[in-house]
Amino acid sequence: MQIAIVYNTYSAKGKGIAIAKIVAEMCESFKIITQLFENDWPANFDIFQFVFLIGGDGTINYFINQYPNLQTPLAILPGGTGNDLFWKIYGMKTTTQIIEKVCTLLQKNGLHTCIKIVDIGECELQSEPNEVVSTKYFINGIGLGFDGEVLKNMDTIRWIGGHLGYLYAVMKNIFSFQEPTYQITCNNETYTIRCTLLNIANSSRTGGGFLVSPNADVFDGQLNLFHCFSPSILASLHILSKVEKGQHIFNKDVYYQPVQQITIQPKMPVYGQLDGELIQVAHIMIGLANWKLNVAVV
Repeated sequence: MQIAIVYNTYSAKGKGIAIAKIVAEMCESFKIITQLFENDWPANFDIFQFVFLIGGDGTINYFINQYPNLQTPLAILPGGTGNDLFWKIYGMKTTTQIIEKVCTLLQKNGLHTCIKIVDIGECELQSEPNEVVSTKYFINGIGLGFDGEVLKNMDTIRWIGGHLGYLYAVMKNIFSFQEPTYQITCNNETYTIRCTLLNIANSSRTGGGFLVSPNADVFDGQLNLFHCFSPSILASLHILSKVEKGQHIFNKDVYYQPVQQITIQPKMPVYGQLDGELIQVAHIMIGLANWKLNVAVV
């Protein structure tokens, strides 16, 4: 049996290196053969029976776009700044607890008992009008408009730290943000709306702790659409103050519904974020991919 340990040195100032060492040492104690891949990852994982993927949401996004249709089971370990997906899947479990449990199951050939199927989001994206369409995958969600403006401050977010840095970037942009206009098609309906916040979520948490889509679940086979228009800075502050705990969906100005597929056409190209990575969007069609991740949930 061969196990791959995959990480990079760029996520969270090299946090993955220390975690990779722990994984390798524990696997060795269980007499499990491992191969480490730091920044130069393999072309595929065909020869491996399991993958330990170490990193934050950006690393996970890179991984699923690098290896679409991957069938090899994996465990995700928190080596990033926000680690929102890790929180969604594993809750308050420690890295050591997860590694030890996985190694125990691998040794006993019992890993199949804890494998769960995790949904992958898929989008067909045009960054500019008439540009060639590109396919991108995501696992947490996509946010357009305000999310994109916030993400332009990513260096600040990473320097201060995930949740606090994200909150600082939010407050910095709220006084200057101009709401874009979108044409949205979903649930057999097409409408035009100005949005302060526009988010399509596969998972509930983003930005290192903000429950933007509290009902979203990576195991339920659907996405969640959330959007709202705030007519004033005061109204925006009120809604954003509720987002952290997921209480904003009860606001009368908020639209929050499950969707299978959605098409969004902004009046002009806007910035956005896809699993925390900056994107530009002129047109986007979003749904669930035909393939899913096999994740060890221990």
